[in-house]
Amino acid sequence: SSKPGKRSFGRFSRPLLEVYFQTSFRYEPKVKSLAVAEIFRYCKGFRLSYSYFCVLDQKYKRGLLRTVFSEKGSHSLLHDAVSHRIDEVCDVLSGKRIPKGETFSPRPTEYRYITVSDMGEKYISSDTLQFITSHTEKQITRYKVRNGDIIISVAGTLGKLNIITPDLDGVNLTENCDRFTNFRGINPEYLYHVLSSDLIQSQIEASKTKNGQPKLALERIRNFVVPVPHQIRQEQFAGVMNSIDKYIASQQAVLD
Repeated sequence: SSKPGKRSFGRFSRPLLEVYFQTSFRYEPKVKSLAVAEIFRYCKGFRLSYSYFCVLDQKYKRGLLRTVFSEKGSHSLLHDAVSHRIDEVCDVLSGKRIPKGETFSPRPTEYRYITVSDMGEKYISSDTLQFITSHTEKQITRYKVRNGDIIISVAGTLGKLNIITPDLDGVNLTENCDRFTNFRGINPEYLYHVLSSDLIQSQIEASKTKNGQPKLALERIRNFVVPVPHQIRQEQFAGVMNSIDKYIASQQAVLD
């Protein structure tokens, strides 16, 4: 243990630092391990402190979404928005059932699938995708995602969202996910944030089945009501939220 004064060096005990960098004797490995333990504890504390700032950034984002899509307040987008059912501003299509007897494999084939387990962040990494090996698989365009589509989980953990990037164009979507495509008068990035807000997540929560596995029906999604302000307002809001997302992602990268 360290003592005050000359025997301490910041948070680290001076003897341990001296042993680590200078001394050589038969107990050296054990004492070096103690030195590393002290340093690791300090780094762990720094990481924990830094993570609190990332949590605050995420809370700020959720608070901003709550404010913007609230009926009250001068910053609400609802004041100059027209309410539309989702199926009026885009097409909502279901995913594809995996052929009977087929199983997923990490071995690359031409039959790539996006599953609920791949979802979580705003964008999906192509490195996590799984494959099936069937040579009888029918490649049906209806079930293939396109660049810019939004996908949502409709079984298991409901309401997880992702935006499809160019490297995932043409990948199949499983039956536990639906996708929003062919957007009409609504900015896809804006719609993504609307779907992420309590305005829609509360409707998803209310749609959960009381018994059995949670499931979100396709017709239920098509009837969700979303506010659609002027196109310029949509683009402005999407730009602000994208800046926040990029900032949070950069801070998380530093933390990692």
